[in-house]
Amino acid sequence: MALRVINRCGKSPLFLIFIFSVLTSIGCARRSGSSLVGRSGLLCNSGPTPVAYCDTVRSYASGVTISGSALYEARELDANGLGAPGLPRPIRFAEVTVVDGLGDTVQCGQTDSAGNFAVIVPQGSHTYTVSVKSRGKNEKVNAQVFNRPEQKQAYSISKSFTPNQSQALDPLVAPATENLEGGAFNIFDQIVAANEFLRTEVGNCGFASCPNFTVAPNVDVYWEKGFNPGSYVNQGPVSFYMPGQSCLFILGGLNGNVNEADTDHFDNSVIIHEYGHFIEDVMTDTDSPGGPHSGNKQIDPRLAWGEGWGNFFQAAVLNSPYYIDTEGNIDGDTNYIFKIPLEDADPQCASEPYTPGCDVPSETYEGHFREFAITRFLWDLFDDDGGVRGNDSDGDSTNAAFAELWAILRWNEGLLDPDVAFRSIGLIHYAQINRLPSHTDWSATRTSHHHGTDRLEYANYVTRNGACGPQNFTINPMEDPGDNGTYATSDLLRNNDFFHYKHPGGAVNLVLSYQTPSGQESDLDLYIYKEDYTYGDSATMAASSQEYFDNNTSTAETETVSIEGLTAGNYLINVKVYTGTNTESGCLGSICTGQYIPAGDTTNYDLTLNGVTLCPTSLP
Repeated sequence: MALRVINRCGKSPLFLIFIFSVLTSIGCARRSGSSLVGRSGLLCNSGPTPVAYCDTVRSYASGVTISGSALYEARELDANGLGAPGLPRPIRFAEVTVVDGLGDTVQCGQTDSAGNFAVIVPQGSHTYTVSVKSRGKNEKVNAQVFNRPEQKQAYSISKSFTPNQSQALDPLVAPATENLEGGAFNIFDQIVAANEFLRTEVGNCGFASCPNFTVAPNVDVYWEKGFNPGSYVNQGPVSFYMPGQSCLFILGGLNGNVNEADTDHFDNSVIIHEYGHFIEDVMTDTDSPGGPHSGNKQIDPRLAWGEGWGNFFQAAVLNSPYYIDTEGNIDGDTNYIFKIPLEDADPQCASEPYTPGCDVPSETYEGHFREFAITRFLWDLFDDDGGVRGNDSDGDSTNAAFAELWAILRWNEGLLDPDVAFRSIGLIHYAQINRLPSHTDWSATRTSHHHGTDRLEYANYVTRNGACGPQNFTINPMEDPGDNGTYATSDLLRNNDFFHYKHPGGAVNLVLSYQTPSGQESDLDLYIYKEDYTYGDSATMAASSQEYFDNNTSTAETETVSIEGLTAGNYLINVKVYTGTNTESGCLGSICTGQYIPAGDTTNYDLTLNGVTLCPTSLP
């Protein structure tokens, strides 16, 4: 789920309209603290208590052994989208229960890595039922796939038997058609696969800062055949994760339709992408605000990092350099919503840069703001030229560096550093270069994906304790025909500078002083955002100043914000180039009422807080 913000035009008082919208083609996450309210007014982790997990193995003196195997069907990808079901796959590490005719549990167990199980039950002539359920709570996986929050019923496949002797039952198979239990078990198995991947890569991480991975915490997954979980938040078809609540929702169709509508229960890329948000939320840290996103435009770097990580994580788990989403299936009408290559950019991007997933940055460092630039950078850290991890067809110089990346994500001097804020790919770069001992050289891979070597263009740390001269910052504005002065169209890289300031608490008098030495003067504005901010949202601004310039390069301009008592904490200072329409009465030099104010030329500026210059410095 995402939140779209439509912002001001001109320099009239801020008027903000909030519209909920969903980018179903890429997948979304929202910040913790947001509430998913169901049709019954339930939060996703509320509702009834699920049936207790069956993990107590009972002993029987005169028991018999009942063995069997559990399998699920999944539709396979073909040239057009989702095709027919393939060969059944094992249901791994899942809960096994045996109940008597009254529904009382007589035995518990779990399937193994091949989907096999064996349980001992009392010998007799009565009828028992063995079931394999879509959940596991063990040393391999912690996940439960339920139908919906209001009911919390796990899926199961069952078989009845008479325990008159030890016996092997025919296989239990969850189908990919009809009742579609195979969808639930495929979702469960993708989470198993993600845990297996992490154990393989970082079960022995190799970095002192990196705890060895064993198994991820529990996640609750909600999915139902033909049901759109977006209806909980009045949205169209969408899969999403809810941070802070450890639950994710997978799209099951629309109004009962699974053969033509968009579904995600067999779209493994989407499932693992959303699970990647869960891993980011509970095992590392995120500052992503959620929101609409795609690879063909600049977006908030916090959001770009979170979505870039999710895109990469699914590709690494699947060991395939694609991000794939389909619609419908071969029994109705199917197609690829997208099939985005991660190893090499789609050739179509050169001529059609607005194709979904294309990232064609026009500026160095723009990769900080580009979702798929981040995805491809992470992929190139992961893949190797031996083909064991991915397939390094583009010949980048970095190989199999997942453990190094994971160390930064799991480190209290990396993404888990309590002193940092506004987390983005820039923090990954900073920690890898400046903090991680014995780091490898990622410089060539960074350069090829338009990343800088530090935080650089976003959330540079500034303090009042440094030593820097006047007008120590420079902004080189972009004259963008699509920029109409609104936040939604502002070039985040060239027409905005962002600084991280850690305020000790108390009064604030922040002054922006700027001057354009020659050419067309720029009109700069000043904003202070709270830590959990949304760009352009006045509710998350601590203060702002948007005075007009005088359009005269011979004079310096100022913007000032004053706050009586600002709470201690992390704040983002935003210096923004205004490029909208002059709504003042009269003329600003040669620019009169109703005329467009251009971005202007290179401008020097400084920031002083309570009379002391703010200077760039290392993170605390």
